[in-house]
This record gives sequence, C-alpha cells and structure tokens, in this order.
Amino acid sequence: MLSATHNSRQVVVDSHARYFGAALNDQLVPQGNSRIGSTRFENWLNRSIA
Repeated sequence: MLSATHNSRQVVVDSHARYFGAALNDQLVPQGNSRIGSTRFENWLNRSIA
C-alpha cells in the first residue's frame, strides 16, 4: 500500500505490537460463522487509493 501511493516511509515489524490496545494471536479468521465476501485485493486497492 505504501509503494502504491508513493509513500517512502519504512515499515517496522514488531511482533509484540498491540492492535488498538488488544494483543492479537496468529489466528486470521473469526471463530464461529464467518461471511465470505467477493472483494479481491486489486479491486480493494484501486478503491483505496482513488
């Protein structure tokens, strides 16, 4: 995303960083029922930088 918008800031990885104050785990999907959408990354990216 940064390079797509010509942003030269460097991304710094911090495995102990919190997300809005919450500690996250390695799970990327919600537990239980989830909704699967049809948005593709390229479409999302094009809308995000428009």
